[in-house]
Amino acid sequence: MNSQPQPIGDSISGSRTSLSSSSSDTNPPVESASDQAKINNLSGVFNNAGWHALVVDDYPMNRLALVSILQRMGIQTDSADNGATALSMLKNGYFDICLMDVHMPSLSGIEATWSLRLSKGWTTSSQIPVIGITADTGEKERQACLEAGMNACISKPIRPNHLAETIQSLINQHHSQPASDPDTASLKSGESGGEAPFWDLDDLLDRIMGNRELALTLRDGFIFDVPRQMAKLRESFGHNDQENTLMHSHRIKGAAACVGANRLAEAASDLESASREGNRNAARTAFFRLEWIFDQTLQALESSRNDP
Repeated sequence: MNSQPQPIGDSISGSRTSLSSSSSDTNPPVESASDQAKINNLSGVFNNAGWHALVVDDYPMNRLALVSILQRMGIQTDSADNGATALSMLKNGYFDICLMDVHMPSLSGIEATWSLRLSKGWTTSSQIPVIGITADTGEKERQACLEAGMNACISKPIRPNHLAETIQSLINQHHSQPASDPDTASLKSGESGGEAPFWDLDDLLDRIMGNRELALTLRDGFIFDVPRQMAKLRESFGHNDQENTLMHSHRIKGAAACVGANRLAEAASDLESASREGNRNAARTAFFRLEWIFDQTLQALESSRNDP
């Protein structure tokens, strides 16, 4: 078992610094010259942790800088120059954390993270902490990272002290979770953090005048039919078949709205709109988001069958 490193606050300032949620701290204060001693004290801070990181960035200089910073901290680090290579490395090797550039050609960091979260049976857990690295500090960018399943979003240029605190917090949280990756309690209720549930049973019951028997019939019909619609959508989208992509995304939107899977209905609508406009990049992003939300929705619906 990996030993726990000394809290970063202790190692750099003599008094413990509380580790706040890094996902909301996209643009931390710039470190002044007086912080140089703190940065220097980060050298080897994780030597005894035994952690392994993957850095993913299409720009060689960014990769070089991040790898150098992490290795100086004492973290074993590998790198990939695109999302597809990163997914292959995560599938076949073990990593404790992944630092993912958000904007990359071919397969973006957003899309790669969605694919990771949908993975099963990989050497690296599908729930490995992922830190999005971006030059865009806007709230919309942060929300897109978190919705894709990233655990935090850090803006460039990277501040080593802030990065070290974020890494320590996320890895410790990840290792303290139960062995089963998904939070089964949240899946059963269909919740995802502070967002709307994947299956809103209360909303559905309101719309069908409290007929619980009908609600469960609609749920079971969705579980039977919509996975087949998703399979057809994957095939159509993969073959760049706009007509059938529009048809199947529209059907999924209607089926999701009918059963109270409102987040899935919204995701299907986004794909339908992007496909109709012929915006392939937007459609790719919408498709990966739809895949992830569908997977979570189906798990929530199936888990509800075990409820009394």
